[in-house]
Amino acid sequence: FQRSCGKPGDGAGPFRPPHDIWVADSDRVYVCDRDNNRVQVFDRDGAFLEAWTDFFKPTSVVVDDDGVVYVTDLVSRVSILAEDGTLVTRLRVMMDGGHSIWVD
Repeated sequence: FQRSCGKPGDGAGPFRPPHDIWVADSDRVYVCDRDNNRVQVFDRDGAFLEAWTDFFKPTSVVVDDDGVVYVTDLVSRVSILAEDGTLVTRLRVMMDGGHSIWVD
């Protein structure tokens, strides 16, 4: 064990609940903050960097080797974002609330 961060809540840094975590090669840590409808971004020391909104109960996040971010949520869609959080596109998927995603 090296460190922890966060607590229950809805401000910058707290979670309700943290549903998925991805540690990217860029030294950023992405957390699906499901009931707060956002993905929070931290550095590896746990310092809050930013929060991305416009999700409905995000469930999973993954970042590919090019820094492209993929987020699933309970609207049955996949959001594809640039590394700075800018939405690139959204895909509707034929499932009921995807809970995980992976890229190869």
